[in-house]
Amino acid sequence: MVGTTPIHPDGSFAQYATVPSMFIAPKPQNISHTLAATIPFAALAAWSSLFTFAGAKSGQTVLVHGGGGPVGRLCLITFDCTFPA
Repeated sequence: MVGTTPIHPDGSFAQYATVPSMFIAPKPQNISHTLAATIPFAALAAWSSLFTFAGAKSGQTVLVHGGGGPVGRLCLITFDCTFPA
């Protein structure tokens, strides 16, 4: 399983934690646990960049510098899935 906790200003570092099931997904068998652990943070960075900071909206064109990196690639995927052409 791989996942993240809901954003909380007091942090979420703990040995054990409970989270809603919507924040958890099965880890793909073809990736390592280390790589799987990075995905939620890269996805959160992509989402924050697009919608919190840039305010991306449907119908806009978005230029993503570094689209080949993990955060840039997730920006492209997230924007495309959120606002399909």
